[in-house]
Amino acid sequence: MAPATTDIALELGYHKLIHLKRINRQEVEALKVQEDLQVKISHLQGRAIEAECLVAKNESLHSALQKEEFVLAGLKTALALEEEEEARLKVTKLEA
Repeated sequence: MAPATTDIALELGYHKLIHLKRINRQEVEALKVQEDLQVKISHLQGRAIEAECLVAKNESLHSALQKEEFVLAGLKTALALEEEEEARLKVTKLEA
């Protein structure tokens, strides 16, 4: 091989090596980004599960609150009827 051809071959080999190193570095960076994104995805999936649990708990508490409010309304009605009956009895006693 002639010296000029050898120099060209060496230069091409050098450029090829530089190019391969750049590609390798980009692949490493891409893998790092992919790993970081996977960590974020896992974190967000965990948060989504946590949010779903909180929504279910909230719905359960809301349902329990509605039941308590219904019971309270019934008790208020019963108390009002009882007070009304007591008032009638007092009036009846006073009239007698």
